[in-house]
Formats: sequence, structure tokens, C-alpha cells
Amino acid sequence: MHCFSNLHPMEAPIAQFKIKILPLIFLVAVALPPAAFGWDNGRGSLHWYWNTEIGSHTDDLSELMKAYNSLQIKGTYVLSSTISCFATIKKFYDSVYDIAGEYRAGSHKTAKDTGTMWLREVFLDYDHKPLFVRIGKQQVVWGSSDGVRALDSINPGDSRYAYLDDAADYRIPLWMLRLEASMKTDATLQVLVIPDYEPHYSADAGDVFVFRPAKLSAKRLEGLPSFITVKEKRRYPPSSLHNSTVALRWQQVLEGWEITLNYKYGYEFYPQAQGGFKLRDGRIPTVLLEKDFRKHINIFGASFTKAIPTGALRGFTFRGEFLCTRGKPYPYGKQGSVVGNTSMTAYAAILGLDKIFFTDTLISMQLVQFLHPRTTCKGQDIFYLPTFAPLRRSETMMTFRVSTDFFAERLKPEMLVIGDEHRDWRLSPKI
Repeated sequence: MHCFSNLHPMEAPIAQFKIKILPLIFLVAVALPPAAFGWDNGRGSLHWYWNTEIGSHTDDLSELMKAYNSLQIKGTYVLSSTISCFATIKKFYDSVYDIAGEYRAGSHKTAKDTGTMWLREVFLDYDHKPLFVRIGKQQVVWGSSDGVRALDSINPGDSRYAYLDDAADYRIPLWMLRLEASMKTDATLQVLVIPDYEPHYSADAGDVFVFRPAKLSAKRLEGLPSFITVKEKRRYPPSSLHNSTVALRWQQVLEGWEITLNYKYGYEFYPQAQGGFKLRDGRIPTVLLEKDFRKHINIFGASFTKAIPTGALRGFTFRGEFLCTRGKPYPYGKQGSVVGNTSMTAYAAILGLDKIFFTDTLISMQLVQFLHPRTTCKGQDIFYLPTFAPLRRSETMMTFRVSTDFFAERLKPEMLVIGDEHRDWRLSPKI
């Protein structure tokens, strides 16, 4: 179950109930040789997961916002003592667009998989100490924050459900090469080469969890005379090894402190967008919307984790992550209307404190702050990317999370609360 108020980028209150059928081992005895996935030699496995989610407005439970069903299949196979392979596919359909009249006119982007998103992950591992290699479509996780993405910047996000899903579900996997080498005891160097590119993916106007920019754009286009055509042009980075995103992470344990230093050079997941009026082919009045995804950014990051074994805070874990993004693009204008784009260096810092009580109940608290050196450009407001709300010099947030498990982790209730100094808040209970 999830509930939230007006903490951007989410805009509509929802009560959501989630049912997950426990993973079952599914043995394919006809299509595959018995030795391949049989339990007699333990070399392979195949699991399937069925997930059903029903959501409605909190002010009127009869108004459905989600009628979601998905099937996920995961398979592994061990080729040798050093080589193994893994694959995950996921298909889903949200029938709320067929049931609820309010959303039937939506884009239906949220209703089902798009493109190759059904192929979640497929990769080959080579593990021979001190070297680990993973090649294929995958996710890489940096950082460990609750409910807020900062250092977790390798994979773009799918926000069609406003990031209410688990992080492993809303991250968009990318094709990449991952190399890890244990250079010394308790120290690892990670190198990522990512020739693939995908932008952040979000809902369109008329969909359930649509962000404000899509609403504003649709409203303005609806007001155009019928003789004016609208064209959209997108410019993506070329998918090639020469144009790859490159990322590095050094991870080491020093006197009980687990420390990472992170760097990434690649393309921003949000576009630089602008629109203009022109006469196409010399005579057809056209509004041309251009979205350029080729903006390079530099990300510098660091994190730490420290378990406290003695004293008044015995049993607590202290953690933090820090991020500096150079060249991050932002639109600017007035009242949500974009007139241009600018870029700046943006900062983020997260400090967290965790403790496990009663052997299975985790309580976690975080202080989160985002910092921007300026909020105007050429006398106009710089906008926050997901919502086109005016950017603030600083954004301070607090999070509180409590989670536990029953029946050997088969039932895992969780509550996440996020609030900021402007009294925006989000409440997300989940079962």
C-alpha cells in the first residue's frame, strides 16, 4: 500500500494495495534437457513471480488508478566454476486504462511494456579472483539511500508509477561492461563502460502518474488552431563504443569505515528541450518541439558506512553519500513556460542512521539536502526538471523508514515517510 501527498514529483494521492505471489521453482522438463535446469546437479534454476496491484484515490476508493498484473521470470545457469549466466524477463499490463473512464484518453504508455523493456536483464558473469566481469544488460547500484536518488546515477529511471515501485523495478537496465578487480585486501576498483543510452521514462498527459511538464505542454498544444501542425524531434547520443559513458568506483574498508569514491562521465538522462514556430516546407505552419539528450555531465561522488560497536549508539549504522554534478542542464522561463536552457553545478548530500530492533525490524532515518548555486537565469526562474516548479537554492528533506519481515521474509511490510521544510510530504506504506 502506498499513500502520498503533494511532495513533487508525485501529484495525485493514491492508496495502493500490493499482493505478491511467492516465487516458485518452475522446472521445464520438455523444452530443456533435464540436466540443464534439474535440481539433481544444482547448475540451473528458473523462478516465476506473479504480481497483482490494485490502486485507488484516497478520497474516493471507487475511482481506480491502478489494476496492474505482471509476470516475471528469472533464470540462472552455471556453465563452469567461473562462468555463469542470468536472465530476467517481465511482462505487465495495467487495465485501469480500459476500466476507468477518466484515463481512457491517456497515452496508455503506462499500460504495458514499451520497446525492449520486457527484457529486464541478461548478462554473463566471469568470476575468478581477483577479477570479476559482467557483460550484458544490467543494473549497477551506487549508494543506499531510502526513497531519494542521489549517488544511484548509473541507470535511468522509469517514473510511470512515480517511483513508488521498488528501485530494482524502476531502474532501466542498460547494456554495459562491468569490470571489478580486488587490487588489495578489502579494496575493489569498479570500471563501467556503457555504450547504451536510455533517457528517463515518464508518463504522458492523461496518464495516472503524469508529471506537470507533460500536463503544461499538452494544455498549450490543445490551444493551438487546427491548421497548425505539431512535430517533435529528438536527438539521442549515438549508441557506440566511442560514445560510451564511463564510470569508476573505488571501494575500500579502512578501520571499520567502508568508503567509496565515484566518478561518471556521460550523458544526462533529462533532455534540453525547446519549441519554436516555423513554416515547414515553406508553407505549412508548424510548431517544432526539439528534445536534445546529448548533454554531457560529470558526476563526482563519495559514500561511507560505519557500524558503531560500542557506546550509546551501539548497534547503529551511520552512513552518508555526497554528489556533485557538473554541467547539469536546467530549463528556465516563467510560470512553467520554457524559454531556454542553462546548466550549473548541483550538489546533494544524504546522512543516514540505521538500527535493527527485535532482530528483524529495521528503522532508518535520513537527512537529505540538495543545493543549487543559483535559481534564476536572465532574470527568469530556473525550473526543477521533473515538475517545472521554480528551483530553490536549497531543498532539505527528512525521511523515516521502518520495515520488518514475517514467515522467513515472505511477508515484508514497510513504511516510508518523506517530508521537507515546505510541508510537502509523502507517506508510502507497502505490504
